[in-house]
Amino acid sequence: MVAFELLVRPAVRVLAGHTRSGRPELVAVVGKAIRNPGGVLNFLRGRVEKDGGDLIARPSGVQGAGILSSFAGANALIVVPEGTEEVQAGAPVRVRLLSG
Repeated sequence: MVAFELLVRPAVRVLAGHTRSGRPELVAVVGKAIRNPGGVLNFLRGRVEKDGGDLIARPSGVQGAGILSSFAGANALIVVPEGTEEVQAGAPVRVRLLSG
């Protein structure tokens, strides 16, 4: 599902004549520390919610290619940059909204 969102969906939108191929991207604050063993570029399924004036991003459950339950509860992809093995709670991260 993540590969579809990152690769297939934008290509189909371009072929269909849309001028905007990707989902909206925002900056949110991590609500709970995120571990990223190996420091590879990672797109975690997560939830972004408004808390006062801030957007808070949290992973939506166990992550893995075959685990659909975390995708079902997600409204965004949390972007963990390459070279980052841990994102501390309160740190800013890019998020790609899946709805809206």
